[in-house]
Amino acid sequence: MGCAGGWVLDEGRYSFVERGLSIASPPGGPWKLEHVEGSTLTLRDPAGSTLSWLRTCREHPAPARNESRALLRGLEDVVLESQGPVDAEAADVWRAKARVFVDGREREVHVVTRVVGGCTDDWVLISAPGADVAETFDGWWGSVRAPQVAAGADPEIATEPASGDPQ
Repeated sequence: MGCAGGWVLDEGRYSFVERGLSIASPPGGPWKLEHVEGSTLTLRDPAGSTLSWLRTCREHPAPARNESRALLRGLEDVVLESQGPVDAEAADVWRAKARVFVDGREREVHVVTRVVGGCTDDWVLISAPGADVAETFDGWWGSVRAPQVAAGADPEIATEPASGDPQ
């Protein structure tokens, strides 16, 4: 999945009907839909906090812990503050919190990765230190509705890029 095209905000949820995906609109906005290459959905608030959802489906996904750490490895000057499993039914879920320095500015990064049914969902929050959005992030990633693609399913079907403009 890639780009923000195809998303519609209706009754407090962003939905991508053709893909069977939806997630709640985070409270405390206004959150604006943004196009970010490689992201399934990215939202930004006026203070500069960013919520991103990345969904990939493939035959043999890595464990959530590995996937979560891989997201952080791509950043420079990472200070890992906490990490561990999230209690979730029938899914492998891992959470990490880190501080990073980008262009001389400190940022908090929260990552939650869930691996289930051949799909990996990564939710990422990037915010200024002390920004009061961690609770918003938890409610947001926990509101997702998405099909579970069985292991062995054709990953090309599950990860075909989205197209069109958000409405």
